[in-house]
Amino acid sequence: MQIVIHQAAQAFGVSALKHSRVRVLNRLGPFEDLIHAVQIATGSVSSSTGGMQAECQIKLRLAGNRLLEVSSRDGMTTRAFEQALQKAREQLEARFTAQLETDSSVS
Repeated sequence: MQIVIHQAAQAFGVSALKHSRVRVLNRLGPFEDLIHAVQIATGSVSSSTGGMQAECQIKLRLAGNRLLEVSSRDGMTTRAFEQALQKAREQLEARFTAQLETDSSVS
């Protein structure tokens, strides 16, 4: 599984970047047979209250050339990242469960 992280310069340090890769592998590792690539982008966006928020977007390139995209916003980059990663895992679990049910009903 290829992991590419694009980030705002101030968002992560080197150790946090390494930790981010470990977090991706830990959370999405059970689905690595379905995932060809993970692309993560972090940055700042304007919030509806007038301030700035961190946004994390995660794109997963799945088997069969399918794409799964999630995003999350929070006051802190690490929380936005964790929330987006959790959303990605939940969507993968839902797809995997639905696929298993379909496969078992065909058998």
